[in-house]
Amino acid sequence: MDKRKEANLEVKRRIKDALYDLMAEKSFSEITVTDIIQRAGVARASYYRNYHSIEEILETAMRGVIREFEETADYDYTDYICYESVRHAFHFCLRYREHIMQLFQSGFSDMFLRILTEYVEVWAGDMPASSVESYQLYFFTGALYNTVYKWFENGVRESPEEMARMFCGLLQIE
Repeated sequence: MDKRKEANLEVKRRIKDALYDLMAEKSFSEITVTDIIQRAGVARASYYRNYHSIEEILETAMRGVIREFEETADYDYTDYICYESVRHAFHFCLRYREHIMQLFQSGFSDMFLRILTEYVEVWAGDMPASSVESYQLYFFTGALYNTVYKWFENGVRESPEEMARMFCGLLQIE
């Protein structure tokens, strides 16, 4: 990778990290671009070269997490409704627990659900919009989203494997 691309990736990482740090300290509505660039140690021009809004930082970060999820799957992830997929999802969400909870606490849980659903739609491939499979996809994604949130809210007392077994049992997934 050339040095300019590497430098730009570093700027994006610093901006993202700065935003998450700030979200841990104050409400999202209080965070300004100035706060972010000062914390990240980057120029205002660098911020605006990469992002149009603070919300875009979060969306870009979540899409990166989803790409990483796919890249780390050690199973056929095109079969998204299976135990291995669910187990991987719980492990992965646990790894990003702090960031996911910050999204929930900042009123961006709908962004998490939307990005998760879009990604599962890509996994599932083409299907008629009103098909049973389409409704199954939305049911699965919503159930996973809400279960992860409740698991986090309850203090993550169960392991990802226990959660995957429970989730799959409830939905009768093998």
